[in-house]
Amino acid sequence: MCSLSSTAFVSSLQKVLFVRSFSLLWVLMILQWCPVLVLIEFQMHRAALNTITRMKEIGVVYKTRLCNMLLQGLVEGKKVRMMKSLIRKMKNSGPHPNVYTYTMLLKFYCDEGDIDQASNILLEMELNGIVPNAVSYSTYLHGLCKVADPEMVLKLFHKMKEKHLPLNDYSYNAIIHMLCRREDMKKAMIIFEEMKACALGYDHDEVTYGIIIDGFCRNGEMAIAHNYLNAMVKNNLVPDIFCYTSLIHGYSRCGCLQEALNVFILMQENGIAPNVVTCTILVDAFCRDGLIQEAFKFLDDMLERGIIPNVITYNTVIDGLCKENKASEAWSLFHELVKRGLVPDNVVYGSMVDGLVKQNDFKNAFELYARMTKDGIQLNAVTYTSFIHGLCKNNMTHEAMSLFKEMISKQVNPDTVAYTSLISAYCRSRNMKKAWELFSTMLYSGLLPDVVTFTCLVDGYCKLHQMHDAAKLFGEMARMGILPNVATYTALMIGYRNSRDLNKMLMIKSSTHTKVPAVCFSLHIQFSW
Repeated sequence: MCSLSSTAFVSSLQKVLFVRSFSLLWVLMILQWCPVLVLIEFQMHRAALNTITRMKEIGVVYKTRLCNMLLQGLVEGKKVRMMKSLIRKMKNSGPHPNVYTYTMLLKFYCDEGDIDQASNILLEMELNGIVPNAVSYSTYLHGLCKVADPEMVLKLFHKMKEKHLPLNDYSYNAIIHMLCRREDMKKAMIIFEEMKACALGYDHDEVTYGIIIDGFCRNGEMAIAHNYLNAMVKNNLVPDIFCYTSLIHGYSRCGCLQEALNVFILMQENGIAPNVVTCTILVDAFCRDGLIQEAFKFLDDMLERGIIPNVITYNTVIDGLCKENKASEAWSLFHELVKRGLVPDNVVYGSMVDGLVKQNDFKNAFELYARMTKDGIQLNAVTYTSFIHGLCKNNMTHEAMSLFKEMISKQVNPDTVAYTSLISAYCRSRNMKKAWELFSTMLYSGLLPDVVTFTCLVDGYCKLHQMHDAAKLFGEMARMGILPNVATYTALMIGYRNSRDLNKMLMIKSSTHTKVPAVCFSLHIQFSW
C-alpha cells in the first residue's frame, strides 16, 4: 500500500470533484466518497471496490456517478474480472447502472472486438428502459464497422436513421471510414453527402475530409483526393498532417515521386511540420525508384530537422540497398541502427539476411542469425526460406537441412519454396532418395508442389536414367493439373536421348509444339533452383 501525504490527498480531491458550494449535505457526501475517490485516483481499484462493498454493508449509499468513476478506471486498465464484479453488485444492490455505465461497457467490448457482447449490452439497455444516447450508438457503430460486413452495418445505420435514433458526426465518420478502407468510394461519398443533408446538418470537419482524402489516395484517385484538399481550404479548414501524409503516400504508391515531393513542400509552406511517418514514406519512394543516394540525403535532412528515423525508416533503406545488391552498405546501416539504440525487428533482420544470402555472404548472414538467436528473436518463415534457398543454391545442403529441421522444431511451417529448394539441391547431388522423402513429407503436410518442384524431380530421375520414375512424375503433373514448362519437356527429352529411347524423345518433342511455343532443344540443362 502506498502512503498518501496530505498534499496528495487534497490534490486528488481537486482532480475528481467539481467546484460546488459546500452545503452540509455535500460535505457529508464528500466525506463518504473521499476514501473511494482517493483510491481511484491512485489506481488502487481493488481496494476501491472492496471499500464500496463494505460501506454499502453498513448502509452508506453511493451514487451511480462514483461507481462509474471506478468503472472507468477498470475499463481503461482492462481489469475485466473486477469490472464484471462491480457491474454485478450495481445490478443486484445498486446504485443501478445508467446510460453512461452502459456506454462505457459498450466501448470496452467494441474495443476488444467482442461485438456479440456489445450487442447484448445494447439490448439490455433497452430492456431496462435506459435509452441509448448518440455516444452509445456511435460507439456501437464504430465497433461494428471494424469487424462486421459493410452491407450489414449500412442496413443498421439506415434503420437507425429511419427510427430517428440519435446519430452524431462520429457515427457518420465511422461509416465513411469503413467504406473508404474497403475502397468503396461510391458508397462513402453517398454517406459523406448525407451527413450534411441530415436533420442535424453536420458540417464536414477536418476528420471527415481527412478520411475521404485518405480513401481516394488508397484507391489511387489522386486528382480527386487533391481536389478535396483544396475544398478543405476553401471551407476555411486547415488540412492536418494526416491529410498531407495520405496524399504523399498515395502519390508515392502510384510512382509519382515528384508530386509527392511537391505535397511535402506544400505542407511545410502551410506550417505543418512533417513527422517520421511522412518522411519514411518518401524514403521508401526514393528506394523503390532505385534512388538510394537521394534516400540517404533525405535521411540526413530528416536528422537536421530533428526527425529521428525509426526502425521502419532504416528497414526501408536497408531493403532498398539489398534489392540493389549493395548488402555491404546495408550491413553498415544496420550497425548504425543498433548504435542509435534502436532494436531491429524481424522485418529488418529478414531484409538483411535476404540481402547477404543473395550476395553469398554467409559469414555475415550466420553472424546475424547468431545475433537474432541471442536477442531472442525467432526467425519467421520468410527469413528461414530465404536462408535455406540461398544455402541450397550454393550447395550447402547440410546447413540448409539443419535450418529446415530447426524451422519445423520451432513450429514455423515451411512453404513450397523451402521444400522445393531442398528437393532441388538433393536432385542436383543425385540423392533422389532424400529428394523423394522431402516430396512425400511436403504432400503429407498439405502443401501442393508446383511446376518447379516437379521439374527438379523429373530432371533428377532423368540424370540417373530412371526414366520410368520420371515419366510417372510427368503423368502425376497432368493428373494434378500442373502444366509442364520448357524445362520439364527439355529434361525429359535429354533423359530419353541419353537412354537411347529416340522414339519417346521424338514423342515429347512433337507434343511440345502444342504445349510450349518455343522450346529449347539443347542437349544439356542445369537447374539452378
